[in-house]
This record gives sequence, C-alpha cells and structure tokens, in this order.
Amino acid sequence: MYEGSGDLMNVTLSDIEGTKVILRGREVGEVKDLVLATRTGRIIALAVKPLRKVDSLEFLPRDQRGNVLVPASVAVLREGTIVISEGKLKVLLARRNSGRSETGGGSCRWR
Repeated sequence: MYEGSGDLMNVTLSDIEGTKVILRGREVGEVKDLVLATRTGRIIALAVKPLRKVDSLEFLPRDQRGNVLVPASVAVLREGTIVISEGKLKVLLARRNSGRSETGGGSCRWR
C-alpha cells in the first residue's frame, strides 16, 4: 500500500482515496479526492465525503459534490487512516472567525 524507507513514504491518490477520516476517535468520512495548489503542486485540502453531520466540519467549505474540504494542515496520515487534529482545526476556525483568512493557493480559500 505505502512505499518508502524510514520516515519518507510515497503515497498515491489511489492509496488515499477511500481512506477513513477520524476526528475525536470517531470515523467522520472517507477521502474522495485531493485539492492541489496550481502554482506549487502542494496538497492544500482533502475532499472528504462525510458519513454524518459533524459540527466541527460544518464550517468548512465544500466542493461541487458536497464533499467537505478539510485543510491538509489539520490532517495527518496515521496507520492507514487520516486523523484530523481537533486543536489545529479549532485554531483555523478561530482565525477565520476573527477575520484573518488563510489561502492555500488556487481557487480554494479558507475564509
């Protein structure tokens, strides 16, 4: 599934697609796609198909298919699942609510 040596891993989209997404120890959805910055090619968000309504994710933007766009900065791949850091997500949402925005590049903007 994942290739690499040591701490460096090579993961393909087909490896990530369908991966469970965990928040607060509960599965909240699965990865459907990735959003890349057009200038840098960096992953800026994961498009997550939600399994249920989760208050912490309701404030995040959605794509055309209704997938929640979870910023890559709040997610980490651990043992074959994507874990969302609740602390980092709260900081991101607090910045948004205070008027400071983060941009990931391309057409995806965190307001």
